[in-house]
Amino acid sequence: MKMLAVFIFVLFYSIVARAENIIGVEFNDSSAKENTYSRDYEFKIEGKFSEKFTLKHGQCGYSKASRQDDCLRDRGRIERIGDWKRGNEHWYKFSFYVDETWPTELEYKTVIIQSKVKGATDPTWVLQLEHGNLVLSFNQIKQHCKIMDYNDIANRWVNVTLYTNLADKHTKWFKNEKKKAQIWIDGTPKKAFCGYSESGLVPDKLKTKNFKKYGQSIRYGIYHSYVSRDLYRLNPNITLPGWKDTHSDVGSSIESMTNDPWSIDWEILYPTKNIWWDDMQHSTAKNPWDMNLSEIDNIHSYE
Repeated sequence: MKMLAVFIFVLFYSIVARAENIIGVEFNDSSAKENTYSRDYEFKIEGKFSEKFTLKHGQCGYSKASRQDDCLRDRGRIERIGDWKRGNEHWYKFSFYVDETWPTELEYKTVIIQSKVKGATDPTWVLQLEHGNLVLSFNQIKQHCKIMDYNDIANRWVNVTLYTNLADKHTKWFKNEKKKAQIWIDGTPKKAFCGYSESGLVPDKLKTKNFKKYGQSIRYGIYHSYVSRDLYRLNPNITLPGWKDTHSDVGSSIESMTNDPWSIDWEILYPTKNIWWDDMQHSTAKNPWDMNLSEIDNIHSYE
């Protein structure tokens, strides 16, 4: 009888666990800590809850692992990280919601979800909001394309499915051998002129022991960087020293107005951002959600 009770408990728990599609297993240790993350049990599309992320003026964190301080690097973030998954072909499924309060007036983009290879600075792919418009970028091969306008995003759940191929070998169901990715919005394939490469979405220099051992993982939430640019645009009468953020590992640098924006007494503050996430899934199985591959336009290539 005791064994039967244990079996029923395990079965019930496994059913409940499967009903909640959530891939975040921990917070990025650079995340801001106070009042930035909550579970919303009323506003959801799947399971028991959605995940709500909020980032306000001055909210930032310090990473003990990397010894990097977002507060002194012109940044702020609240991100959840998923498990590492190995393999070359990855499928992602998730839904997000932004409302009419999203600050479309900001010039600089906000990363909402990205996939990273262990040890790499730049993500393999990233979805970001730029003036509220949804943009898909493949940073390792420096390709970017607009997917949706803000007016088509705001005040509704946007359901995304994304396929990526990290390998040199082409995907058999793409006629164009350079095509390495495909995105669907609400089940409909989008024609996106990015994600084309002869050598995969991850360059050979990153296919190290770390890549083979860990693969890649998802980070989702809100991540904004070089916020001093927009703060200065909102407060043009303040004199700032300027700052150059150097990335020695990729041989590049980015300039902004200051590395320490949150210590300045701004008259106009950086606007608050809110986003909800739900039905988060990451798979290396073959077409795990039975997407209609025959609908995809394979003719055009990236130029």
